[in-house]
Amino acid sequence: MRVLVEISKEGGTILPSLLARRIGVTKPNISILLTPLEHDGYIRRSGHPEDGRKTVISITAEGRELLQRYLPGNREEIAERMKGLEEQELKQLISLLNKIHTHA
Repeated sequence: MRVLVEISKEGGTILPSLLARRIGVTKPNISILLTPLEHDGYIRRSGHPEDGRKTVISITAEGRELLQRYLPGNREEIAERMKGLEEQELKQLISLLNKIHTHA
């Protein structure tokens, strides 16, 4: 799901190297993650329009539909689970997530 979200945030098309950096995996691992998504029809790999040596990853209509179907429920579930945290715990969680994001 995260891969599809990141592609969508880039307007529907992204280079594999940028996608790998965004989700915190190596370039070889991004290829492994993309293969089942491509097989299921959620993404498409195609040649870069300006640089034939590069590949571009695009989200398909099926991928957008999957996000629209499951993302709202996912966010609601996370919000519901976070209600059990106290204010100090939420601050600590945000601090730790920011630290992870900074070092990704």
